[in-house]
Amino acid sequence: MPSNLTGGIVSTAVGSDDVPFDAHIELLCAHSPHFDEALDDRFEVVGALRLSLEEDGCLRVCP
Repeated sequence: MPSNLTGGIVSTAVGSDDVPFDAHIELLCAHSPHFDEALDDRFEVVGALRLSLEEDGCLRVCP
């Protein structure tokens, strides 16, 4: 089984307060078509990735 914990980390600023949220890129893309499309060039990017999600409450982390 391939690991979803490879490929680096994406930093996301969430909501109007820019609450920081970091996640493994491949894990995020494997479970979210939105992030998979937003990060479709992730294999070509060198360095840090940062996204901004301006809508409050748009990212929910399940236990």
